[in-house]
Amino acid sequence: MEVAAGHHQFQVVVRLANDSVVDVAENASLTFKNALELGGNSLDKTGDGTLAINNLLSSGGGTLNCLAGTCSGSGSLGGNLNNSGGTLSPGNSPGVLEVAGDFTQGPDGKLLIEVGGTEAGVSHDLLIVGQTPTLDGHLQVTLIDGFEPGHGDLFNVLDFDNVLGTFEVIDLPFVPDGLAWDMSLLYTNGTLAIVPEPATSSLLCLGLFLLFTLRRPRL
Repeated sequence: MEVAAGHHQFQVVVRLANDSVVDVAENASLTFKNALELGGNSLDKTGDGTLAINNLLSSGGGTLNCLAGTCSGSGSLGGNLNNSGGTLSPGNSPGVLEVAGDFTQGPDGKLLIEVGGTEAGVSHDLLIVGQTPTLDGHLQVTLIDGFEPGHGDLFNVLDFDNVLGTFEVIDLPFVPDGLAWDMSLLYTNGTLAIVPEPATSSLLCLGLFLLFTLRRPRL
């Protein structure tokens, strides 16, 4: 299947009878608004355009291979998702994409997470993986809708039980002076946080220590 131009939708159930390829050209898109049943087959997404997944994708296993361009949408994939060379963008600015099987991202793949608030799946993107995510490649977090993170904000961007690998590159947006991104829980529970930057925390501790020392009564 080839989408050479324009924006197109399937609003009926689509069932694959065998392994298939959909090529979506740059600045074009193809959206599945109803169920896409892979039936144990693979669907290869090629081209620089966008394949959007909404509602139910696959009720019979199978694998979606994002080889180029963008794979996005808010929906559920009953099989596996391999992002070997494209950009996976969960949600529809923002939203939730659920993969019931395994999620594998290769060294040339990118996971794009949009953040416009602290509520997972509502104001920022969330990728849910039912089986095992195997991570590599690029994680890019971008701010949307004028949102500015604050101290103590938490963003649950990944949901999984066990994870293999790590992202090779992580791009995080700037935060206000005195704050920093904390990635210590990213591979534990898929959470990013906003904390005081280390220099600020150290100065605060030093200030409290000096205050305590100066005010301590002499014996």
